[in-house]
Amino acid sequence: MVNKVDAFLAGMQKAGTTALHRLLSEHPDIAASQPKEPHVFDDEAQDWDSPSAEAPPAQAAFSAYFQPQAWAQAACRIEATPIYSFWPPAMARIRAYNPAAKIVLLLRHPAYRAHSQWRMELARETETLDFSAAISDQGRGRAEPGPLPHRIFSYVERGLYAPQILRVLAHFPPAQLLVLRTDALWRDPQSCLDRLTRFLDLPPLPCVQAGRYLPPIDTRHLPGLAPEDRRRLDDLFAEDIRQTAALVGLDLSDWLDPAYAEPMPTARGQT
Repeated sequence: MVNKVDAFLAGMQKAGTTALHRLLSEHPDIAASQPKEPHVFDDEAQDWDSPSAEAPPAQAAFSAYFQPQAWAQAACRIEATPIYSFWPPAMARIRAYNPAAKIVLLLRHPAYRAHSQWRMELARETETLDFSAAISDQGRGRAEPGPLPHRIFSYVERGLYAPQILRVLAHFPPAQLLVLRTDALWRDPQSCLDRLTRFLDLPPLPCVQAGRYLPPIDTRHLPGLAPEDRRRLDDLFAEDIRQTAALVGLDLSDWLDPAYAEPMPTARGQT
């Protein structure tokens, strides 16, 4: 497609999209959005019901996130807004904008992902509940009434991956979807980047090293994931993990092991 964003890092929040976006920014054939998250297709201020809203508002919005020369010369333009997979209308809007778009999802163990999101919101002072309360029915019941999910108080909901993947596949064929494990990106970044560049029909990016990820918000002073909360979330997410594995053909059996621990190295402690 001419003058379109070609690929979207569409999820998941707190699953490594910032690190992956940074690595892809080093590829000479890729123009990556700067800063990272344009938030075009989850913008409810747009009049998406207008027939003219399929492309022009999105196209105008992207002009602020790409250098004109990079936009014009790049073999692949990519943006990373990890709420897209979770925001119900986003995939239909992306398809209307570019039906040839490629979608990339990073999947992180959902219990760790939920806790990482809570730590981020606690550090931002948008969250006041402790984690146990925040993932309880009481905490999840804070969502505003209406057809759309809550952007912040969705620690559990964002970790239910199968419905999000099904939403992608309702609008894009499987050949246009790539799903990677976040822990695999940390263990073997070169293999993950090789898979991704092949998916994007680009030359490989050699000598990739993930290094130590520096989270944008320092959460070292915040509590870790308590064993009782981990057990509760493992039970809650188990069936969705099985469904997700079957949908995308990934082996996620280790996520069902209570002894699973994340391998992510960070410079600021737990992400």
